[in-house]
Amino acid sequence: MATAVAREGRARCLALAQVARGADAPAALSWRGATHHMTAQELSAVLRSWEHRSGVRVVGVGHGALYLSVAAPPTEAHQARVLAAEHYLVCPDVFHEDPDLDWSTYHEELMRLREWRFWWD
Repeated sequence: MATAVAREGRARCLALAQVARGADAPAALSWRGATHHMTAQELSAVLRSWEHRSGVRVVGVGHGALYLSVAAPPTEAHQARVLAAEHYLVCPDVFHEDPDLDWSTYHEELMRLREWRFWWD
């Protein structure tokens, strides 16, 4: 995921943050990409939960975008549905602005995806 983000030009700078875990990087950097939806501290709290449950790692941030790798996607439909609802609460823009995203099958996609991308306007 990190290689793809760099190769495709989605992230052009390297940021180093002194944190115990990658999920804390948005808060440590006072990242404002999701400002209209939540604070960087709130986002880091969500990321810590996803880090614990799905092995999520922050691999890139942009002006209003966040790129995550996923080591352990959910394996049960119920878990995936809960996660899909969490994705919506964190970043409703993805669901409203991506014409290819189908809410009724999104949880199934989460069971196979190894990268998650969020963006906020």
